[in-house]
Amino acid sequence: MRVHRFVVVAAVFQGIAFLPALAQGNPTGWKHQAAIYLWGAGMDGTAGARGLEADVNVSFSDLLENLEIGGMAAYRGESGRWAVMADLEFVGLGATKDAQGGIRADVDADQWLVEVDGAYRFTDRVEGIFGARLTSLDTDVVVTTPTPLTISGSDSRSWIDPVVGARLTVPMGEKWSFVGRGDVGGFGIGSDFTWQALLRFGWQVSDLVALDFGYRVLDVDYDDGTGTNRFVWDVQTSGPVAAVSFTF
Repeated sequence: MRVHRFVVVAAVFQGIAFLPALAQGNPTGWKHQAAIYLWGAGMDGTAGARGLEADVNVSFSDLLENLEIGGMAAYRGESGRWAVMADLEFVGLGATKDAQGGIRADVDADQWLVEVDGAYRFTDRVEGIFGARLTSLDTDVVVTTPTPLTISGSDSRSWIDPVVGARLTVPMGEKWSFVGRGDVGGFGIGSDFTWQALLRFGWQVSDLVALDFGYRVLDVDYDDGTGTNRFVWDVQTSGPVAAVSFTF
């Protein structure tokens, strides 16, 4: 399953090579922006593997405490009215939770999010967005009761959601700008439904460097299989975002 996941990731990124062809012949050339960022997100919802389900309610401080490894990066290229965007996130978490009745749960989860979008600018401020978002999850859950009785479940799922949305850019003087983005997707092709909202303010420190901060919400409702083969990821992830970007 791991090999298959990385093949899917590579295939999604290959889509970037085709999108710039939409703008061939445009005399304005390409403008590029690369960013690294931190998403101070908490999670709330329901997750399950191999028929074992649990409520997920993890604050950002809990995520930091149990973080094993994480990385987030984004890219945007523009030419004329066309733009291409890519976003990559990886988070590895390991956590131990104690519940009432002496029940203990040990959870290990690896999550990939890979998104590739194209955009068309209808006006100077409004863009339409179309693309795809890959979600890949590996989860291991071990539940121990006072009996003692140990129940474990491990599972992996990968799916691709088509997404459509809009992006609004509002200049605020020479150095500041506001960007709002919203999208919906899934439609039963990957997840049952997913939606995302992002609001951020940007400060252009120099021609090369910019700082951004804002708030992001990503909601995913995915359900696959039945009985002991059931996998559930009905989780909303939300929190503040901070980024440093480089324009070239």
